[in-house]
Amino acid sequence: KKNLILRKVDFEDALEIFNLSNDDIVRKNSFNPRKIEWGNHLIWLKKKLKDENSIYFAVVDDLNRFYGQVSFDINIKNDEARINISLGEKIRGLGLSSFIIDKSLDKLIKIKSIKLINAYIKDDNIPSIKSFKKSNFIFLKNQIIKGNKSKVYTKEV
Repeated sequence: KKNLILRKVDFEDALEIFNLSNDDIVRKNSFNPRKIEWGNHLIWLKKKLKDENSIYFAVVDDLNRFYGQVSFDINIKNDEARINISLGEKIRGLGLSSFIIDKSLDKLIKIKSIKLINAYIKDDNIPSIKSFKKSNFIFLKNQIIKGNKSKVYTKEV
């Protein structure tokens, strides 16, 4: 826990993010379950890094080894952000998700004026639901997202 750091993603993280994004569990929990192609990934990452309404953190250790990602898509009109988190196999199931969520929120509110964070989670992604509850997110509603039964959790910051 002590050794985990959140830093801004840069283009050199492309391969690590690509591999994590194509992890079977990450794809299963995504609203778009298809594998990602390398060329499309690079185009997407370049756009994401230039987007002023996107804050993107890499979860690394003190030796800069990549363990996961947390991103926020910001709606500046409403001072809201949508959080996305993916953790690598090495740190899944260790109870670190809520710690990483909390740490990312702390960093986000120092960078952007945000009042509300929303998490959109598939109903069968129980570990993620537990992590957001542990980080004091409150259930808002059930919602169908891209044909998937899902839950929306929210937190005021």
